[in-house]
Amino acid sequence: MRDTDIAIIGGGLGGSTAAAMLGRADISTVLFDPHESYPADFRVEKLSGQEQLGRFSRTGIAESVLRRATFAGEN
Repeated sequence: MRDTDIAIIGGGLGGSTAAAMLGRADISTVLFDPHESYPADFRVEKLSGQEQLGRFSRTGIAESVLRRATFAGEN
């Protein structure tokens, strides 16, 4: 068994972002998710408005995530 400071359950946008930020801060983190990869049509996350996009951009991972994102004009 591995020792860790933080365990994150769920690899969606929130869990993945938290794990990436904690890892960059050298905080021992483990991310648990039952899926090895998600189907291409799996859509549950939403970013909207310049304020949210600005905050996400400051994480340093937005470019790689948004490159794979699918734009939806409405919810």
